[in-house]
Amino acid sequence: ILDVDRMLAKSDPDAVELHPDAVVGHPVIRTLYDHLDEITCLEFHPREQILISGSRDTNVKMFDFSKTSAKKAFKTLTDAEQVTSMSIHPSGDFLAVATEGPVVRFYDINSCQCYVCPYPREHHTGPLTCVRYSADARVCVSASKDGHVKVEVGLGWEGLLHVFD
Repeated sequence: ILDVDRMLAKSDPDAVELHPDAVVGHPVIRTLYDHLDEITCLEFHPREQILISGSRDTNVKMFDFSKTSAKKAFKTLTDAEQVTSMSIHPSGDFLAVATEGPVVRFYDINSCQCYVCPYPREHHTGPLTCVRYSADARVCVSASKDGHVKVEVGLGWEGLLHVFD
């Protein structure tokens, strides 16, 4: 985790107006350790100081970066496939996860329960490349190497049933 003001101050001290009490030092605030392979995606929680990371090690990890002593994840979601993309719901309660598999996973962040569309015909047929919630959370889209973009409407869990190509 980097401090942008410190980065700018190091590159051009005259270009940045810093608070008089600001510490101008190394821009790295904290390094978090816990994945065993390449990290493929990052998301900040919209309400809490939580950083969520997805990795080729098949894990999604949640780090509380408000605690300076925390270097490892406080919560881990493990999948069978490498994580390629994820998007946090604007409420902060749900996480959509795309993997090398064809099925989008929707996690309840508090309970860690996973939900998927129960209809196989609604899933992609190739590995997922991207998943995103809209800013108003009314839709979630997923893209796949199968060449399709699927739009999921509603996204209460009953909304997972309304998928369109």
